[in-house]
Amino acid sequence: MPGSGDVIPKPDIARFDGHTVHFTDGTCDDFDIVIYATGYNITFPFFDPEFLSAPGNRIDPYKRMFLPGIDDLVFAGFAQSTPTLFPFVESRRGWSGRTRSDGTGCPTRSGCAR
Repeated sequence: MPGSGDVIPKPDIARFDGHTVHFTDGTCDDFDIVIYATGYNITFPFFDPEFLSAPGNRIDPYKRMFLPGIDDLVFAGFAQSTPTLFPFVESRRGWSGRTRSDGTGCPTRSGCAR
């Protein structure tokens, strides 16, 4: 939670260079994980639009979490939940971790469509 010291909010991401994240304020640091909170507009200004974009504010990851062919990127909160998002995201965290640890990951593009 922000304020606890466990999560440190940073400004917008300018670019990635391996594990190094460069921010728009000129600072940079190495990270194992990045949580990018966009609010209601789905944007990825730090990715080349040819790699990943959300035309019409829409993106359709498998199980609302994985995009085929991008094995090291997980979307944790791309769904409408009622009444609160936190239990939903927490359940997705566990499922995401299991798919990574057991090596199953995301199925092929055709497998996701089924």
